[in-house]
Amino acid sequence: MRLLRALCTCTVLSMIPWVHTEEMIVALRVNGQSKGDVLVDVQTGGDVRIGPQDATKLGFTKERLAAITSDTDATVLINSPALSVKLNMESLSLDIVAAPEWFARNVLSLSTRSNVTISELPGVHGWVNYSLSMAAARGAPPGATVESSAVMSRGAWTLRSDQNAAFRQSGNTFNRTHTSLEFDDVPRLARLSLGDVFPITGMGSSTSKLVGVQWARRFEFDPSIAAQPTFNWSGQVRTPSTVEVLVDGIRARMFSLGPGPFDLRDLAYFGGLRNVEVVIRDRAGTETRLSVPYYFANELLAAGRDSFDISAGVSNQMASMRPWVLSAQYRRGITDYFTLGAGAEAKVSYQSVRLEAAFRDESVGTLLVTTASSRTHDEATRFAATLAHNWNGGRLSTQVNTTWQQRGFGIDLDSLSTTRRLTQRTSASGSFSFDNQRSASVNYSRAKFAAGLPEGIVSVRAAQGWGRGGNVWASISRIQQNAKSSTAVAIGISMALGQQWSVSSNYSARSGESVTASVRASRSDSGDGWTDLRIAAEHRGDSNTLDLFVQRPMPYGVMALASRVDRRGNLSDLSVESRFSGALALADDQVWLSPPIAQAFAIVDAASVAGVRVTHNNQLVGRTNADGKLLLPNLAAYAANQIRIDDRDIPMEIELSSVQQEVAPRLHGGASVKFAGKRVSAIAGTLRLAADTPAGPALLAAAEITATSGAASVISSTDGEGGFYLENLQPGRWAITAVNRRARCTATIDIAESSPVFVDFGRLPCAPQTARVP
Repeated sequence: MRLLRALCTCTVLSMIPWVHTEEMIVALRVNGQSKGDVLVDVQTGGDVRIGPQDATKLGFTKERLAAITSDTDATVLINSPALSVKLNMESLSLDIVAAPEWFARNVLSLSTRSNVTISELPGVHGWVNYSLSMAAARGAPPGATVESSAVMSRGAWTLRSDQNAAFRQSGNTFNRTHTSLEFDDVPRLARLSLGDVFPITGMGSSTSKLVGVQWARRFEFDPSIAAQPTFNWSGQVRTPSTVEVLVDGIRARMFSLGPGPFDLRDLAYFGGLRNVEVVIRDRAGTETRLSVPYYFANELLAAGRDSFDISAGVSNQMASMRPWVLSAQYRRGITDYFTLGAGAEAKVSYQSVRLEAAFRDESVGTLLVTTASSRTHDEATRFAATLAHNWNGGRLSTQVNTTWQQRGFGIDLDSLSTTRRLTQRTSASGSFSFDNQRSASVNYSRAKFAAGLPEGIVSVRAAQGWGRGGNVWASISRIQQNAKSSTAVAIGISMALGQQWSVSSNYSARSGESVTASVRASRSDSGDGWTDLRIAAEHRGDSNTLDLFVQRPMPYGVMALASRVDRRGNLSDLSVESRFSGALALADDQVWLSPPIAQAFAIVDAASVAGVRVTHNNQLVGRTNADGKLLLPNLAAYAANQIRIDDRDIPMEIELSSVQQEVAPRLHGGASVKFAGKRVSAIAGTLRLAADTPAGPALLAAAEITATSGAASVISSTDGEGGFYLENLQPGRWAITAVNRRARCTATIDIAESSPVFVDFGRLPCAPQTARVP
């Protein structure tokens, strides 16, 4: 076939500017990979030329193509140490072998993060979470508590307000716990907050809450971004190959590649040292396995990533003074192995500055160093430092943290607290997993204070697991506190009983104190609506306690009941609390009753069909209402939420474009999930033409018919008996024109708004327009 095509190839010289010796079509193979047929021109000296369009099939970079020849109208292929060109005239094939660096680079993403589009409801929408509780105890008057959290959003703006009220015989109290107005600048991954703000704190910080303004980085606005360092690796293959990436023996991703260099990018994994393997297999079965250990660390920022937090306002921790405070922090990933940061806090009575550095290395893990200084009024500057080391090598993990600070560091004299002033603290821990069921750990902590004796604790813990959820553990501790030393032991066991029930028990004893023993049983959701049931009993010395908690979800909220019985010696006490929690949501121009909304919600429209089952991440959450809609209250913000409707609940006359969507709402926002449905309807009948013979009406067989209503037009045909079938005609009057070799005629049909899905018009007379064609 190729020989025939080569002989038939046009060689008109006037159409191609360069001189020809012989022109033919050949099969192109590049490093063993078939690239299809190309048109080549073989010069007298044996050089092979390829036109610009076929040259792209080579897969070479533009720089390589330009380096081969300066001729802009063709690419000249010449044998060289880096390029092998073989033209086989018998098989009409052109085999080219080039070094991997000649080919365009493939960038392969190993990221498991969702690349989703953040969606939101138009206009103003929001909700109010509320909780109503009643509590009563023996010998005490009953009381009531009301808690509410209101959220209102429009576009990138969100208004939040949290408050609570307590009604007791001793007096009623009202508290506002949080109020803020937020603007999310998603393109810049930043949020502007006005009102109650919480600046990032660190060593030397004396204020954790302000009433003011905050501008801070928010990486969560783009779920596809990995702020921490990720595994990146580059390689190259000479022939078509597969590249497989394994992490601790588990496949993360596999790719099929053509010849050339490639980059593996953006692999994120659980923290610690992981054995990453890159396995390359060519078509001949030759396998190359490369081990590339990598330490994943959440404490560092990736190279070029930065985070910031700038806050200013009035501290509400000191109601009498309310000083102005300016707080700022900035961190930047200098490289994937080194992150540098700085922070400061300033107010009239107190100033502090800190520097932070974080290091990461496959052989030593992560190392975090912080130095800070503080100054209050006219006092001398005080200094402090911390050193922390983390290591996780799979089975073995360790953590060491030591803090040193001068007496008076971090103390604002205008906001003195009753806490003891720390001067030095050292803590260390280590754990080892023998297998998936057995582990052991050691913990140590010691602290020195400006006044009083040091305190410390050292403990050893071992655990053994089995089956589904079974676990037994034991620990022994040596404690130094209040100038006394004591020894404590503890034993615990937990196991599953069937599919719903689990039971656990703990025993602890400490020298000089009463023995404590407890048992707890809990029941999880089994599909009958009781999502939580817990019974717990505890014995400590001469006191006994029994707790009962029951929670039941309801269509518009969650009902919970808790009771507690305490008995000490001959005295006993009984307390009971009932609580109902729910939400009122404003969305889609109506008010919804719902269980409490945590992060975000969505309004699902199942093609306006009532009673359709809706699942969220494969969990059934309810059915649509009379309008075919349902509010989903538990969506995760800035993450892909899989919403699916059960098409078995959709009438057959409705055709859905899809039954599943993924939606990612903003935090404290809503999303709209619409499943579009098209009503499928059909009409049928038999067209008959009045005949001038005693035989009766003539059949309009094999006729082309056109149904017209206004600007709408549908074309179809009749069968051998004049039967026709038309779909999805809108209600109204339709004119039907039928034409075949014998006749042309017209008919009229009326489709009512209330007509059924299928209408059979039976025999439909068709009035002739012209004489029959002989």
